[in-house]
Amino acid sequence: MARISHSVAEMAADILDDPSAKERVEKLIANRRLIEQLILQRLLREKTQTEVAKHMGCHTSKISRMEAGSDQDLKLGDILGYLSALDMNLSMILADPTSPIADRIKHAVFQIDDLLQELRDLAAPYDDDKINEGIDRFYHEVLFNFIKNFKSTYDEFRDRSQISFPEEEVSAEGVIEDQESSPEEVSQRELAGVV
Repeated sequence: MARISHSVAEMAADILDDPSAKERVEKLIANRRLIEQLILQRLLREKTQTEVAKHMGCHTSKISRMEAGSDQDLKLGDILGYLSALDMNLSMILADPTSPIADRIKHAVFQIDDLLQELRDLAAPYDDDKINEGIDRFYHEVLFNFIKNFKSTYDEFRDRSQISFPEEEVSAEGVIEDQESSPEEVSQRELAGVV
């Protein structure tokens, strides 16, 4: 009976009858994550290598070499040119792993806020109730999911300190219907740094 492989790396190790091949293939795949995303985006936009090369002002063979190589071989200028050919932008986060985790979390929260403000600004020129209702529903879904996930993660640390969460009910549309908080509860949350 044939052994069932659970990954391409396992299949390669089985075919070659070489257990160390699994690690080599996994490393190769890991070193091509960005390239695979670039290729996927090119295909989704139905662009050819020739079209990307023309936009970048280079020969098609350069695009072919980029797509056949590894992430480490890519140059930032080539990535930017490739993305520009696909009408895409590059968004980077420069993170210092030695910076306090609290600072990194705050940074992520501010990024989410910036994106939500961008969404709000996109809808601003339209005086359309359906669009506004959809965005309002989306804001509530984001808030609901954030609170749900935050609370789930916090539950693991419940024995160390306490954060009180407002009782909430979710309507059929997935919208949080928060019960009113008393001024004392609000000030307690503010003092705790939650609000």
